[in-house]
Amino acid sequence: MRQATADQLLLVFIPAVLSVGHLLLCIYVAVTPSEGWGWVIVATMDFPFSILVAALLHALPPLLSFGLFGTLWWYLLGWLGAKLLVKLFNSASMSKGS
Repeated sequence: MRQATADQLLLVFIPAVLSVGHLLLCIYVAVTPSEGWGWVIVATMDFPFSILVAALLHALPPLLSFGLFGTLWWYLLGWLGAKLLVKLFNSASMSKGS
């Protein structure tokens, strides 16, 4: 039971930290005057997903496009990474137990 709780916490914590961190970076770039170079950094961090987001830049402001879709991208990456970590930890503990 305790292992399941730790796994669930990991599956929530990692995606939340990555997505909130990305959203805070987007807000910081939006309110800091940088002549657009701040969005280049965000787009580089969001690569390869930023290729799709770049198509939205003509219709939406950068804060909305990168802030919404890039943050969802980082949530997905964090969730997949946490799933992989949980699977690796569980398989390692299973092999030690047998």
